[in-house]
Amino acid sequence: MVIRLVALDIYGTVLATDDHNSSFPPRRGLECFFDVCDVRGIKVVTSSDCYTANVMAELAHCFGKYPDRRMSLQRFAGFFQLDEVPVKDFSRIIAKSQGIVGSLILPSELLVIGDSDKDIDGALKHGCCSVRCP
Repeated sequence: MVIRLVALDIYGTVLATDDHNSSFPPRRGLECFFDVCDVRGIKVVTSSDCYTANVMAELAHCFGKYPDRRMSLQRFAGFFQLDEVPVKDFSRIIAKSQGIVGSLILPSELLVIGDSDKDIDGALKHGCCSVRCP
């Protein structure tokens, strides 16, 4: 199995779900995760069910508040709002993968990292790999 693209959920995975004033830093190890993806040529996109502009603003705020984490929005190759119920529709990211990684990917080449059934069940429904964050 070769992973070419990662769809990273934001709330509950990267940022604390109930952190309304950005008092907590992004998840520890996130910058290392991006470094490893960069070395391996793996692109990372978001797959949040929240409005994309809000996600970008909150990420930028948190990354700016914790500059020692070496994070910036430029590390993401794309931002996707997937708010389908009851599961996220990852086929939308797969369909746009050519513009992100240079060619269309197979569902098994997409790794979904999330914290909810909506994330993981959506990944499994579409034949993607998945990791559930506690």
